[in-house]
Amino acid sequence: SAIGFLVTPEALSWRNIGMQIATGGVINVPLYYLLLMAIFTLLFWSLTYLPLRHRIWTMIATTILMFYLQYSGINYAFFSGVDDAIMYCYGRIAELLPYATTGTLIGLLAAKKTSTRTFMLATALVGGLYFASQSLKQPVGVDYSGLLFYFGAIFIFMYFFLVRNFRLPEKLEARITTLGLYSFGVYVSHYLVLELLLRYVPGVRGFNEVSPVGFLLVLIMLSYGAVIGLDKATRGRFSYLFK
Repeated sequence: SAIGFLVTPEALSWRNIGMQIATGGVINVPLYYLLLMAIFTLLFWSLTYLPLRHRIWTMIATTILMFYLQYSGINYAFFSGVDDAIMYCYGRIAELLPYATTGTLIGLLAAKKTSTRTFMLATALVGGLYFASQSLKQPVGVDYSGLLFYFGAIFIFMYFFLVRNFRLPEKLEARITTLGLYSFGVYVSHYLVLELLLRYVPGVRGFNEVSPVGFLLVLIMLSYGAVIGLDKATRGRFSYLFK
């Protein structure tokens, strides 16, 4: 938040500081995500007091309810009339909670030592649902509403979850491990990298409009280069800031 206010000093005010603490969304940094993670953590912690069977059905029912709120337009209609910072934080709960419940259910499935073949079939099924959902009308939402995003994200998650069951070349595993170690640094620094990129290379805005996925990949690579380069330049003295 401090970096965000330094980059955009015109946004600095007591009201915005308070809203930033409450929503993490006044300054364009992904701190709202950490706030939602805290809320979800408390929610799932409370579910641990339920018997496993009731816990599973509660998460399934919650997922269905969240999609009802999305497709009925109730969630967007409610939050579209409030402050943008509140909408982009709390309006995303109904959109992001299904990912958390489904990820937990997949984790429970994996804990039962489900066979690789069964997991492969399940992953293929989710991939098929992703392609089938492209023909569906997606609901109006804040950012992550609809089955298309949902099935796409779940497929990617299950795919990488499945890859763990196969032995990868050592060099590839080492590189993947390195990327994982620095992922926190990328998360923290990508906003600053983005602001610097937009300020000194304004032409990239056009690239983002033409190819948002390509722009995202470039931003991620630049962020990784920045944090790894700083870690190497400081000889690991501040590794706790990047890893």
